[in-house]
Amino acid sequence: MQTENRMALLEENLRRCRVMAENDLLMQSDVDAVEVELLTAGQQLEQVRYSCAAYREMLSLLTGRPMAEATLAMPEELGGDLLVAERPEMRLLDARIGQSQAQEDLLRSASMPQLSLFAQGWYGYPGLNMFENMLNGDWSLNAVVGIRLAWNISAFYTQHNDLDRLHNTQRQLQVQRDVVAFNEGLRRSEQSSEMARLRKALRDDDRIVALRRSVREATESKHRNGVIGTTELLRAITEESAAQSARLLHRIELLKKQYE
Repeated sequence: MQTENRMALLEENLRRCRVMAENDLLMQSDVDAVEVELLTAGQQLEQVRYSCAAYREMLSLLTGRPMAEATLAMPEELGGDLLVAERPEMRLLDARIGQSQAQEDLLRSASMPQLSLFAQGWYGYPGLNMFENMLNGDWSLNAVVGIRLAWNISAFYTQHNDLDRLHNTQRQLQVQRDVVAFNEGLRRSEQSSEMARLRKALRDDDRIVALRRSVREATESKHRNGVIGTTELLRAITEESAAQSARLLHRIELLKKQYE
């Protein structure tokens, strides 16, 4: 689009220069100079089109989807706070720290005495009063209720070493998390500064493009009146195009930072 706009501007000036040359107001060499710039811009446009076709083909191979007819468009600028999303590395380390703490709780509970209630009932022969049931041959209803205490003493022998190992793991994970958080803070600060710089550059670019357009229009007027030569006109057109390209590049860089 940028090259097409420049070509349209050159074509307009080429038509005007040809009319001036026909009326002996301009030399043919000036017309040729404008045409050379137009042909050069056309070559650049063709190069861009071939590059786009090659990239489309690469995208087709990478995605397995046809991209020949895909429409390329500038993405929308993202709004809001772009730097609040938590990185997956942080969530992974938090999950591992939580898992280690759960293992510590399980290890401590394994060495604690286990107290439980139990109850059992049945109807049969013989019952709990075995001798009386066998003498009488009677079936009876029986029930047993009690308290059970279990204590795994052997867990005490390994608990200290196991806890030390878990604590070391937790400290290592916390150090890793602190490093990731520190690096993330540096990255966010750098990206925030870079995006602020690009936004400032875009504001300046708008003013620069407006001034370059004003200079080019004034140069065209002077050229029509024979005040300046074609070289100055081509320079003004080139400088305006360069300013527009710089603004577009800054916008693409800002969008890239935001989406990253």
